[in-house]
Amino acid sequence: MGTTRAPRGRSDDYLPVGTVLQRLRRSADIRLESLAEEAHLSTSLLRKIESGHRPATRQTIATLAPILHLSPTEQRQLLVLADPYPLGRGSRTGPARTPNARELGVLDSSPFPACYMQAAGLDGTLHVIVATNAPFDVFFPGLEPSVSVLEYELLNPTARDVFVRWEQDAHHLVHECRTQLAGFVREDRIEELKNTLRANPDFDGMWDTPIPSKLEARQTVWVADISDGSAFEMYFRVSQDQSPWLHWALTPVDVMGYLRRYPPAAE
Repeated sequence: MGTTRAPRGRSDDYLPVGTVLQRLRRSADIRLESLAEEAHLSTSLLRKIESGHRPATRQTIATLAPILHLSPTEQRQLLVLADPYPLGRGSRTGPARTPNARELGVLDSSPFPACYMQAAGLDGTLHVIVATNAPFDVFFPGLEPSVSVLEYELLNPTARDVFVRWEQDAHHLVHECRTQLAGFVREDRIEELKNTLRANPDFDGMWDTPIPSKLEARQTVWVADISDGSAFEMYFRVSQDQSPWLHWALTPVDVMGYLRRYPPAAE
């Protein structure tokens, strides 16, 4: 990885939740009074939330989401704005802790690639890596703690050899990033990020072009071990428990073929 890095998250990256809610309400062409009536909330309360004089709770957002026809991404981003520190995600007064021995053991217990990624804020949107296991390091050289998956795919030349279908995978990741940023993060911060990623000449085309619908529902990714070119199609799963991070785990479609190539170490 070179010295160029995408901008890291700051406390003022995101727009106020009330401002975002007002934009979404107006985009849905719903009057404040109508929204309050359908949500069984007071107009005064919603007006105070939109103006920033009252915080929006997670329950309020969950109530408003179906009325405003929010996508899962929009609802998730609003929940992050309302409370970026749900169970286990650090504290409001300092950074999240580092993984403990038990959590690292969860990663190391898998014979397949796995990692922890940041779960909230701009670092969450950029999928900044927190910790990895040894199989992950084999398949993703250079994608290490503090590096984001987005900048790795776009700015690290190795990624084109790692991701067998690099153009599709990179386009999908850029599209996901845009969906999570547009309308939620300050425009100047979005431009700062875009200017960094424009070091890849393909970036603007990916940012401005929708991805094919078939890629929206994809469940696998092809990755290669660049030491010998061995390629595997892998299911990917993102989950979260009580830890502060997202757990990204890969499972090969051809499990036996993978284990023959990478036999588990003898105890």
